[in-house]
Amino acid sequence: MNPSNLQQEMDALNTRGAELKKMIDDTHPVARIAEEKAKKFASDYKGVQAEEAEKIAEASAKTEEKVRKMTAKLKAAKEEAQLTSLKREWLVKREKAFGDMDRARKENVDISSKLIELERQYLNTQRHYQELRDQLQTVNGVADIKLE
Repeated sequence: MNPSNLQQEMDALNTRGAELKKMIDDTHPVARIAEEKAKKFASDYKGVQAEEAEKIAEASAKTEEKVRKMTAKLKAAKEEAQLTSLKREWLVKREKAFGDMDRARKENVDISSKLIELERQYLNTQRHYQELRDQLQTVNGVADIKLE
């Protein structure tokens, strides 16, 4: 192979590699963070070979991904706990409302029965009043006859 062709291919590969790296950085911040950590680790320990640093970067990226997934699961669990708590509160309030409705219904029945009893007493009083009035008219009629 010609050295100038080889250089052109290497330049093209480097350009493509830079484009892919930018795409990865834009779409996967976890990979970028892992790569930064790997670079820092490699710079801190210069004796680490590039292959080992790459493995560490992959392991770090996997760990970061696991942390992200666990964080998402934790968030979902918190939301579910909040929903469960709200549902429990709603059930308690609903049960109290049904209890209040039953109490009101019983009070309504008691008031209705008292109203019926008062109505019955009123009718009895009215009938008794009518009987007394009839008796009074009878007595007045008898008294008028005796006076004549």
